[in-house]
Amino acid sequence: MKRGILFLNSPKLGGAERSSIHQSLMLKNIELHYVIPFLEDHDEASDLLKFMKNVGIKEDRISFIKISSSYYSLSRKKRKFNLISPVFGLIQTLLQIDKTKFKNVDFWWLNGNKIAFLMLLFANIIRFKGKVIWHFRDYPSNSGIFKFFISLNNLLSRYKLKLIGNSKSVETSLKKIYHISKVDYIYNPVGELLTSRDIDNPVRTIGVVAMFSPWKGIHQIIIMASLYEKELLERGVEKIKIFGGDLYQTDGPHITYQNELLALKEKFPSTLISFEGRVAPVKIFSSIDLLIHCSIEREPFGRVILEAFQSKVPVLSTSLGGAYELAGDDNRALSFFPEDYNHLFTQIVNIIEHDSQTKSRIENALAFCQELNKQIHEKIENIFNT
Repeated sequence: MKRGILFLNSPKLGGAERSSIHQSLMLKNIELHYVIPFLEDHDEASDLLKFMKNVGIKEDRISFIKISSSYYSLSRKKRKFNLISPVFGLIQTLLQIDKTKFKNVDFWWLNGNKIAFLMLLFANIIRFKGKVIWHFRDYPSNSGIFKFFISLNNLLSRYKLKLIGNSKSVETSLKKIYHISKVDYIYNPVGELLTSRDIDNPVRTIGVVAMFSPWKGIHQIIIMASLYEKELLERGVEKIKIFGGDLYQTDGPHITYQNELLALKEKFPSTLISFEGRVAPVKIFSSIDLLIHCSIEREPFGRVILEAFQSKVPVLSTSLGGAYELAGDDNRALSFFPEDYNHLFTQIVNIIEHDSQTKSRIENALAFCQELNKQIHEKIENIFNT
């Protein structure tokens, strides 16, 4: 039986962590252990550990590594930073990792850039000889240091490196930026059982589900709701619920975004808008009648789109990057132009008023999810068992 280790990128429970854990549960005939990074003392009652326990992962399969906060807080979105402290933190972290715990397995599965950069260095230090799968849950960095690092690893490492994207869009970027042949992609599964909405329900509650960061485009919804509140109310919309919060543990423009949204709501008031905080997907998608996915930059995947599909919730998306692969040329979801408030409102009206077309998209989306799950199982089997 093969033995492997899945390294999570964060101690927080976000979409990437949900996806990687659900993918791991698809592995057959593999003894898998899980490693969670933590910054101070790991929280035995964290949402992530509760989630892992709920899906059947036993405590003896979980271990922890302490990561320096100066290294972990570094963000490529931050325009200016001092590298001395993060580099020192990286060295500190490498020195305290137990060399015996991770060496004698068949593969490492690295879920995210922070943990990957750290563990690839460590793999060279301990001369790891197995397979290393670097799973990109975001678009790859185009910085020189990443390109140099991957090129150097290809020359010096004893392990076999394979890069995985979470969409075709990410896979294409990996090939283009890093010029590596061993690249593939695996879509993220939903995994959780979500309550299906009655397909005949009218659109009363609109939902937005996202981490609070400027590129997620939540500000568009606040402005649109203020501009078109009267028209939305006339068409039966009663509430626009914004779910989410700041999940990041890095520096960058996201740190002030929540306060910016609150200030924007004061400037563009609307009785429709409410902030709901972080809520489990099963509760979110049983309480909304339309999902607006409003990223203004390329989305590497768009897990919430699939969650809406499986819950029979119609979707309106900017369809950038990997999200376009899910939306499917308007046959599974409608699209709107980023920052175009009139187009956003018009597409909401289309979903509300063209009932038969909306139902057809929901049915197409459900069929797409079923086919996607088959594909994910096949990809998992191919990548980890060959």
